[in-house]
Amino acid sequence: MKNLILTLVFAISFSVQSQEKINWITNIEEGLKLGKEQNKIVFIYFGAKKCVPCRSVEKYEYSNPEFIKYSKDLIMVKIFDDLDKEKVDWQSYIQKSRKTYKIKINPRFILIKNGEEIASFFTYVRKPGDLLTKFKTYISE
Repeated sequence: MKNLILTLVFAISFSVQSQEKINWITNIEEGLKLGKEQNKIVFIYFGAKKCVPCRSVEKYEYSNPEFIKYSKDLIMVKIFDDLDKEKVDWQSYIQKSRKTYKIKINPRFILIKNGEEIASFFTYVRKPGDLLTKFKTYISE
């Protein structure tokens, strides 16, 4: 009976933990406003459906429990081009945002603190922790 209870507790805690996700916002202006109000760093991610490195970021980092936990202290903004040309307003917003932040390649990560850009970078993610490690180098400077 004791083993059954321990197994159930473990299964429930694992299930709850695996359901945690990143709280994404899909509007940069809203993210910047929240960042200012909450005195948090704004993490902006530019990605696209066709982008192979973006798929690695999604697979290895955005499902990584350590990254998800760390993201709770940030304002997370995701500008992801799903290539749906019928979403005219969204496509226009993506293009405007890419121009504003001078985005040439995906994935691109931008960090903003107190309204000031502190980093804009590209990185390959080959395993869980790669993006978090790179991110931490920028905020520790």
